[in-house]
Amino acid sequence: MFTCAQMMTSPNLPPGLLLFVLEGHEPRQAKSLDEWGEFMEKQDRFLAQEVLADGSMVSTVFLGTAMPHAPNLLFETAHFLSSDNPSDTIEILKHYATWKDAMEGHAMFSTALRLLQKELGE
Repeated sequence: MFTCAQMMTSPNLPPGLLLFVLEGHEPRQAKSLDEWGEFMEKQDRFLAQEVLADGSMVSTVFLGTAMPHAPNLLFETAHFLSSDNPSDTIEILKHYATWKDAMEGHAMFSTALRLLQKELGE
C-alpha cells in the first residue's frame, strides 16, 4: 500500500483505488486527491487503541482507501504484537463498513484477547 505522501506525489495511483474521507462518523468518497490527502494528514483516523497486558496492541482505524472489489470496507482492526514497534508484527483481525461496526469489533477483539491472555497467564 502507498503512504499518503507517496500517493500525493505519484502520477500513477493504483488502478481502481477509491479514496474516502470522513464527515463525522460517515465515510464519503473524496472529491479530489487533494481533499483526500489533506484529510489523511490532518485528521485523527484512530477510532480506538488499547495496549494489552502482554504489551501487544489492538488498534482500529479508518483506512481512507478501498478497492472496487471491496468498496465498503473502510475500517480495520489490527493486532500488533508489540506496541513499542507496531510495524514489527501485525495481524489484521477484521475489516468493517461502518464506524459503529468497527467500534463493536474493536471491543470484541480487545475483550477476547484480554481473556485469552488471562487464561494463558500472560
